[in-house]
Amino acid sequence: MPQSATTDNNFQPLPNKEAIIHFKGKTLLTSEGYLDVQAYEHALAFTVAGMMDEDLLQDTRDAIASAIESGTDFRTFKQRLKPFLMSKGWLAETLDDGTQKLVAGSDRRLRTIFHTNLHTAYAAGQWSRIEQTQEFLPYLQYMASMSEHPRLSHKKYYGICRPVSDPIWSSIMPPNGYGCKCWVKQLTKRQAEQVGVSDPKPLETEDYINPKTGEKTQVPIGIEPSFNHNFDRLTALLKLAKDKHGEMFADKLGIDVTIEQLNILDLPMVKKVESDGRRNEIALTDEQMNQVEETVTLYNLPEIDIRFTESNNTGYKALFGNEILYIGTDVYPSLEPTAKYPQYRANNALSMQAAIAHELAGHRDAEIIGKTHTDDLLEEVQASIRASMYGKGLTMLDKIMLLTDAVERLHNNGLKVADIRGKLWLEPFEGVSHE
Repeated sequence: MPQSATTDNNFQPLPNKEAIIHFKGKTLLTSEGYLDVQAYEHALAFTVAGMMDEDLLQDTRDAIASAIESGTDFRTFKQRLKPFLMSKGWLAETLDDGTQKLVAGSDRRLRTIFHTNLHTAYAAGQWSRIEQTQEFLPYLQYMASMSEHPRLSHKKYYGICRPVSDPIWSSIMPPNGYGCKCWVKQLTKRQAEQVGVSDPKPLETEDYINPKTGEKTQVPIGIEPSFNHNFDRLTALLKLAKDKHGEMFADKLGIDVTIEQLNILDLPMVKKVESDGRRNEIALTDEQMNQVEETVTLYNLPEIDIRFTESNNTGYKALFGNEILYIGTDVYPSLEPTAKYPQYRANNALSMQAAIAHELAGHRDAEIIGKTHTDDLLEEVQASIRASMYGKGLTMLDKIMLLTDAVERLHNNGLKVADIRGKLWLEPFEGVSHE
């Protein structure tokens, strides 16, 4: 049964870790309308069409995050958030006599925001589990909608059974529209053979022209354009980075070199943000140190020992059950980036928040769960990609720069992401204490 299936509009499934991590990892993105947001950006950002106030957007996201964590139903969610949105004038208009009148359809709009975000968060959590278990359950079958009034346009996908790796799932992984209750079932190879593996063929598509921008794209027939994406955050980040950097960046992803070309090296005890003159070398101010401490608190690690040093050795270290985060001057980018290392432009520009994410969401989580690499390149690439996916308090630019840092490291060694993706640990993790 799908995790997001409901028998009552107010019933919600028990919370799951993957859905919570996915939703909390989204960056705030203001937009005037849904036409301003690319489909894949929904895997990276929380956005509500027409909500241009970031504080308002933050409060709305927090309310939905709380609902996912606690299993709150729509009625409770509405009781909490609706008065606040009305007071800000978002769901109501103020009349001449000072009273407020609800905007027509406000309850319906709020219900759409609530259910769409919950269903897509659960779908993202399911996709994370699919990737983790695809070695044993390598097939997906598209299952019929649980809705009382299913869309006729989605029935053409019912029963499709294809490998998890088939690119069709990057476009038709449910939900595939507002209120869609289609779902997928994961199957073993034997189960897939029993139900019948579908013939490999491209999806039938139709032209979609964005009425605002005029941009034309191909969308599978019956799939709403804003749902034409998978919930895999790394894939979304790669698309976003390609859009921002252009074809040159895409070329870096397409270098065909095998994993055997990696040079295996022993890592030092402390994982570092590389500097060698590329990052800040000026002593940190009290304000900067306070900013670092505030950023670290986002990771809910009360036992971690933060140690400020005067040398360039920002890094995480675990020793005899103690966790230490060394903070050097290089935790901040240089105010005057050097042109000496053009092949490391992203590393030069990583913000303090991105550098902390590299250490904690990257190196620290891998250390705790035993997923570090003895290969220096693999370890640093994994840390930057994990940071872009799970780092706290990051802007969209931070995520792009972290991913670009990983791509630049690979490119400088003649590799692309596809060569090593199977070697990397990219699953969500929410550990607190080091054992």
